[in-house]
Amino acid sequence: MSMSSSKISCLIVDDNPIARASLVQLAEQIDDLEVLNECDSGIAAYNYLQQNEVDLILLDIEMPGMSGLDLTRNLHHKNFIIIFTTSNKEYAIEAFDLKVADYLVKPFSSERFLRAIDKARDLLTRKDGEGKEEDSAIINSEFIFIRDSNIIRRLHLDDIYYTEAMADYVSFILKISFMLYMVHLNLLKAGCRHSDSSAYTVPILSPFAT
Repeated sequence: MSMSSSKISCLIVDDNPIARASLVQLAEQIDDLEVLNECDSGIAAYNYLQQNEVDLILLDIEMPGMSGLDLTRNLHHKNFIIIFTTSNKEYAIEAFDLKVADYLVKPFSSERFLRAIDKARDLLTRKDGEGKEEDSAIINSEFIFIRDSNIIRRLHLDDIYYTEAMADYVSFILKISFMLYMVHLNLLKAGCRHSDSSAYTVPILSPFAT
């Protein structure tokens, strides 16, 4: 999304026509989100993106021919934001290693979808306002994974405003969204660092609006 553009251009990629229709309906609720095209396979999306530019891809993972993960790897040089929309949770770690913005597990609510779009919008705004070098620094910073209902999120450590001990819990308050996340100490200790990345995994985390 360029600074002169008022809408986020979006591509929907899913082999399930019902899932594509549901994403279109959700996207229509957002004034500054414009669906430019729908693709029913990773290969169709790959060919479309060779000739067209988009700001955001809503991408399924398990598709015949070329998976969403394979498509992301093949298009690593392209300059867009990816949100995975999948019914399978097991690809979350691999997906975030590919620097995606968010990971939505089907079925997800319109509220969760809106929050994912808000995150993509914020990343696009940073990219326009601060340049690719700064955006790259943000994307490659250390982070932890959190589970927010049906969404597995990547929480950048630089985005944490402060933490606070609360009995058997630790709270995380974010700078931008002013959300409060609380995690039990036993679960925090169970989190592990992945040897091939700067990611820490926290098994369960519950969000509370502040």
